[in-house]
Amino acid sequence: YQFGKEMYSDNTQYNITSRGLKPIVYVDGIERDFYSLDPDAIESVSIQKDALSTMFNGMRSSRPVLLITTKNPQSRGARVSFTGRFGISNPLKTPRPLSSSQYAYLLNEALQNDGRLPRYDMDDYYGYLQGNDRMLYPDVNWFDNVTRKNSTEQYYNVNVSGGTNFAQYFVNAGFYYSNGMFMNLNDTSLKSKRYSIDSKVKMNITPEFKATVSILARLEEGNQPGGSGSGYSDLLLDIYRTPNNAYPVKNPNGTWGGTVSFDNNLMAKASESGYITDATRDLLGMLKLDYDFNKQVKGLSAYAMGSVTVQDRSATFRTMRQPVYEYSQDPNGNFSYHRYGDIQTQTNQYRSVASYQQLWGKLGVDYERQWGLHHFKAGLSGDTRQNIHNYDLPSLPSNILETASYDYDNKYFAQASVAQSYYNRYANGKRWGTFYAAGLGWDIARENFMSDTRSWL
Repeated sequence: YQFGKEMYSDNTQYNITSRGLKPIVYVDGIERDFYSLDPDAIESVSIQKDALSTMFNGMRSSRPVLLITTKNPQSRGARVSFTGRFGISNPLKTPRPLSSSQYAYLLNEALQNDGRLPRYDMDDYYGYLQGNDRMLYPDVNWFDNVTRKNSTEQYYNVNVSGGTNFAQYFVNAGFYYSNGMFMNLNDTSLKSKRYSIDSKVKMNITPEFKATVSILARLEEGNQPGGSGSGYSDLLLDIYRTPNNAYPVKNPNGTWGGTVSFDNNLMAKASESGYITDATRDLLGMLKLDYDFNKQVKGLSAYAMGSVTVQDRSATFRTMRQPVYEYSQDPNGNFSYHRYGDIQTQTNQYRSVASYQQLWGKLGVDYERQWGLHHFKAGLSGDTRQNIHNYDLPSLPSNILETASYDYDNKYFAQASVAQSYYNRYANGKRWGTFYAAGLGWDIARENFMSDTRSWL
């Protein structure tokens, strides 16, 4: 986990690529992050990767597009739906570390093969092998001590839809909780919570004039043990590189075990190193207006869309460090403790990790007619948006798109698109670019000579 690069999310398992490129995600026609959606609010998902389908992206049309449509309101009465899920996660496989006696034996063998003196004598080896005193001769499987056998996940969702002929609504609320695999004695373990709400209202203001208002909001809260001050990633790494015989979890007097080489106890890092919390707040508001000019000009319609997006990420560090003590016995049989590692009191730091703001607007005109078997459709649209990442100066990408398509009897197709794209961060005189795409199609299955194959092809 790296602050500002990734976040806790139940959607991090998705790694979608097409032609080796990560697609641009559009939710209800607006560019959005995929993780900001509640799965139960999704109506359909489709991917488009040919040049004609992605031409509305202008200079980015070489990348595929993932189109997501959220659920629409229903005009028939009120409907309430509830979904609850509970799951248990288990690691598919965990390492089986060498026992202390095996580690001592093989390390001595490796040192002798290099012409060096062995590190452990026979008393050490038999002490590890017999296991009569695990304080002086520890054998700790750190995977079993620091991680759980399983973790749990919970998900609850409720959505309400309904309305009349004039207005319809859809409201979706969800909650997700997951705890991590680390053992923890003070409730500072790795865990994630997500609260989300999605709403959509459609209004038929007149038979020709329609409006749609959508709001998406999401709050993501994550927690992880402080570790060495940077979270759980270094804790997981140290589990792999700490041998079973390094030190006991705790000494006879209850202090944390350790040595001069291992001066930060793994269990202390998991349970008594403080914690790091992070929060992601995500809000989208969208308005779409549609007007049908069919009474004035047959087949003519126009639309206007606008949205405001605000995203903010922050983290709070309250980390600390516990001292460790090495428990040893001198040749006279006397026991002693030697302290290693620094004592660090709890820090209290707040960091603004990332922020993002977007203002987006789009205007478009469509014309569509059918003359017998001939079908024609054309469109003209323009969009612009202002993006502000953290403290950067605004970027202003914009596009103008012209499209035209024709088909005969829904069998023969022709389509062409032209896009002009603008980007304010390019050099003067090179901020505009023009992009073209054209295509022909033939639905051979609709031909009469293919009629015998329609039942199975």
